[in-house]
Amino acid sequence: MGCFAKGCLITLAVTVITFGLLGFGAYTFYTSLVRSLTTDKPVALQVESVSDAAWRATSEKMSGLMQAINAGTERTVEFTAADLNALIARDPTFSGARGKARAELADSLLTLEVVAACDEWADAVKIFTRLRGRYLHARMRLGLEYAHGEFDFDPRSLEAGEGAGGGKESSKFTQGFLQGFRKGFNQSFNREIEKEKAQNADARKRYDGIRTIRLVGDKLVVVTKGGATAK
Repeated sequence: MGCFAKGCLITLAVTVITFGLLGFGAYTFYTSLVRSLTTDKPVALQVESVSDAAWRATSEKMSGLMQAINAGTERTVEFTAADLNALIARDPTFSGARGKARAELADSLLTLEVVAACDEWADAVKIFTRLRGRYLHARMRLGLEYAHGEFDFDPRSLEAGEGAGGGKESSKFTQGFLQGFRKGFNQSFNREIEKEKAQNADARKRYDGIRTIRLVGDKLVVVTKGGATAK
């Protein structure tokens, strides 16, 4: 989930950079853009209330997935949006996304709603200094596939601003606009995954043990590799 959230944020960051470099309206336009895309207070995202029975079911799916990866056996595990949100709510591994990310699955697309502080961008990129102390609230719909060791994110729509996804005022970006960033973002994201695999043996084992990840209807379907390929 952390990767998905990060991907959504980076895509939006590239969008903001592009507008800034175009220079339309210069300072006035930039100030207006910052205000329309970000908020001065973080938007509170609902943390799912997960029953013990539902959590056991989700935990069993994760345990089965990891067992298959470790054993190098083929297995198909299906996660619903409820499973993803349960992991955010109760799995320590996803604690960083708690209250900051929420997922929906429908029509073979992932809808990811995220809230994040913009200070890191303000510190890293000089033209983003006005983002310091601001918060991003974004909602993105995208396709997702992992095959042959690479991720392919297919962005369909993006809303940013306090009212993102809630019918209130927000800035909207269309599929046609977002597709211009698809190739470059996917290449950058996959390079980061390769770096993580090179530095972390556990991460390498997890990624190398997965054959495919696909969105099918209202489920995220993970298929592990067989033939004891995970080492």
